[in-house]
Amino acid sequence: MRAFIAVACPPEAKEKLALVVERIKPLGDLKVVETENIHLTLHFLGEVEERKLEELIAALSTVRKPGGFGVCIKGLGAFPGPGSPRVLWAGAEKGDNELRELHEAVDSAIAHLGLQKEGRFSSHYTIARVRYLRDKNGLKELLAEYKEKKFGCFQVDSFYLMKSVLQRTGPVYSVVREFQL
Repeated sequence: MRAFIAVACPPEAKEKLALVVERIKPLGDLKVVETENIHLTLHFLGEVEERKLEELIAALSTVRKPGGFGVCIKGLGAFPGPGSPRVLWAGAEKGDNELRELHEAVDSAIAHLGLQKEGRFSSHYTIARVRYLRDKNGLKELLAEYKEKKFGCFQVDSFYLMKSVLQRTGPVYSVVREFQL
């Protein structure tokens, strides 16, 4: 099963991000993230063998952050940068340190399982992948316009083990297990 570990994005924030995505679409050839699929990836696992699933769930069940923490989604950005973007994202402003700590706790909990290692962590919600950008200036203007825009604030009390099934129309995500902090 293709899997990842994620923090959800509340519906109100997803809807605000969907409006931004509509403004981004004309700027180039983009693969936009479907509104229902917007999330923050704590750790991309890749293929996980079914026989390791129970071990993975047991390991993730040990991750705790009593009381949870608050997150605010604010601003837009591009990886590696606006001059040659590959990924367009909304940032996690408030809660960034807590998300990093949660990422590290998840990585520590599953390190012994021999799963795919995660690279550098950046707390962000991917909204589009850029295949080709026709209007660099338009993108720079849009990023500047939304630099201080808040898309929503919410409480993170849990994280999720997600399954990803790739289809012609794009990935379909489903929750395998929710883990309370």
